[in-house]
Amino acid sequence: MGLSGRLLVAAVAWALGGLLVGWLRLRRTPAPTAFAPPRGHAGAGVRYELTEAFAPRAKESARLHLPSYLAGVVFHLAVFTALGLAVGSLVPGLGPPLVSLGWPVRVVLLLGLCCGLGLLVKRVTSTRMRALSV
Repeated sequence: MGLSGRLLVAAVAWALGGLLVGWLRLRRTPAPTAFAPPRGHAGAGVRYELTEAFAPRAKESARLHLPSYLAGVVFHLAVFTALGLAVGSLVPGLGPPLVSLGWPVRVVLLLGLCCGLGLLVKRVTSTRMRALSV
């Protein structure tokens, strides 16, 4: 495994370590109290959250800020593309180097980078958005 493979493994280990620390902190936090009585079927709620809730019409914040919503969609598409490339690069012969990728993949990654940086600038410069950040 070359230097890039070792760096990738180190990055994955760092991310998993951070997730483990967050999970351990979460386990120590008491569960929030539900104020509203449960109604309907839990399965219907899960189906809604995994399907219709992703549509911009389902969320007021997405409806009112459609460019930011679309930038988030492009950003996440690029993140999952990059994760696929990273995982593929660990398998010998499976993942091509970035320079030999087709132009659509490079465009997705570049647009995702631009959208992510734009959303980061928006979050840093907006007092209201900064209050939501942890």
